[in-house]
Amino acid sequence: MEKQNIELSHNMGVQMFTNFSHELRTPLTLIIAPLTDLLHKEDMPQEYRQSLELINRNSQRLLWLVNRLMDFHKLEAGKMQLHVGNYNLGTYIPEIIRLFMPVAEKKNISIEFNDTTSSTDIWFDAILLEKVFFNLISNSLKHTPNGGYIIISSMETNSEDIQKPESLNLPAGKALLIKVEDSGSGIPANMMPRIFEAFFQAGEKVLGSGIGLNLTKSIIELHGGRIWIDNKEGHGMTVSFTLPLGKDSYTENQLLSKDKIIKSAHAYSDVEALIATDVNPCEISQPNTISKEMTLLIIEDNEDVRNYLVSLLSKYYNIYTAVNCKEGYEIEQKQIPDLVISDIMTPYMDGIEFTRLSKNNMVTSHIPIILLTARVTSSQVREGYESLADDYIMKPFDPELLIVRVANLLINRKKLAERYGTEMVSINAELQEIKETSVYSAMEEKFMKKVMEIINKNIENPSYSIDQFSEEIGMSRVQVYRKIKAVTGMSPSKLILDIRLKTSLDMLQNTEYTVTEVSYRCGFNEISYFGKCFKTEYGLSPSEYIKKYRK
Repeated sequence: MEKQNIELSHNMGVQMFTNFSHELRTPLTLIIAPLTDLLHKEDMPQEYRQSLELINRNSQRLLWLVNRLMDFHKLEAGKMQLHVGNYNLGTYIPEIIRLFMPVAEKKNISIEFNDTTSSTDIWFDAILLEKVFFNLISNSLKHTPNGGYIIISSMETNSEDIQKPESLNLPAGKALLIKVEDSGSGIPANMMPRIFEAFFQAGEKVLGSGIGLNLTKSIIELHGGRIWIDNKEGHGMTVSFTLPLGKDSYTENQLLSKDKIIKSAHAYSDVEALIATDVNPCEISQPNTISKEMTLLIIEDNEDVRNYLVSLLSKYYNIYTAVNCKEGYEIEQKQIPDLVISDIMTPYMDGIEFTRLSKNNMVTSHIPIILLTARVTSSQVREGYESLADDYIMKPFDPELLIVRVANLLINRKKLAERYGTEMVSINAELQEIKETSVYSAMEEKFMKKVMEIINKNIENPSYSIDQFSEEIGMSRVQVYRKIKAVTGMSPSKLILDIRLKTSLDMLQNTEYTVTEVSYRCGFNEISYFGKCFKTEYGLSPSEYIKKYRK
């Protein structure tokens, strides 16, 4: 009874998804059809055309995902039927590869096809096998780094000569063996036993719907073939599958007559719309030369979303971009942006790990981070905030709301920096320990204590340079400048000068030192320059200050 209830619940769930998928097709049709008409208008302004093309690409992808759900239901219900024809692999596979070449070229990935088959007795369902190749090639493109490779090979062989897992039984006789090999990231070893399960994803850093490989396996087995994966975690993987040679493996009802053989079975012409991942080389977009005070780093693996965010925010800020959090972290360390917007789900490193690394690194701990995500459960949101993210915005997001949140975080950070800088200088009189206050995070407090100690140690040295200062802190000159500017609102030179002046103020008031002695003890080798800086800051000359305030 319990087994029947579980099966009934499963079937009801699948049916619900299928009904939902059918319902989605009608509004999608009513979106895509008018969009196509608009895009065909030659007088369409370019600024509108780009937005419409973005809508069209993602509508097409949504339709493709809906169709995959419907395919999955057909398999689950045993309703997917084979329509097998006699095809030439030497033309069939290159036609599919051709559709992926624009994507591959943008990522500098080579796709090769090595065909050693001589038989003309190759039979399969062209439409269903296309789904197999689309899934395998798109997976490889998603997870293969720039400059990598994908090799597709086909050969005739005997089943007993094929190297395969011992637990896998192949039908006896001749078979067609096809392999799709890539130089990508592979799959975590502990995930391999479940890789062909429906809705299973090999870790949160491996993106996708979780249907693709399950659907692929079902289609291959529907043909009477077998599929398996040779995995080298971190160094790519090879997906191999077999198909029976000849038409004897299929029933008469499954065979297509010659007049019904599908000449061009490609259901998807816009591959870039279907691969929801980056298709560009991992470049840093250089900041706009227009005068903009703040710089943002946008980390997003989906090209359309990334480009949209850039177009939305580049009006107000300089922008750097990264295609995943691993590259984003490297850019963040080098460029020290004022704020980071990151998707949570990116290959190689996710947004949660990125945030934890950033917030625990002295160079970047001060940088506000906004996480963008489609993850909506309370535990997932809590995980985002526990990683010390400053804000957490759900997809789909309101663009105006995003602009406001970015602006508010930057304004608050600027106010905090101004207060921080004022307090850093004001508490320096005897160079005591920085007081613990809610204004400072633990990492900023640690950093500023180190900064103050170094300045104190070298306060009498008039030739002490920013290069020496940076070396003692253990950061590059650029990192030091941007870190101190972000945390205190002052440049390192201004901070050092203010502390020298604050120290001189205390000496002039509480000691018997002359103006000249105070000048030298605070690192000024020219009394005139000391007097000028002092009067600019406090409105009195050092001598006037002594007369008025010395105890």
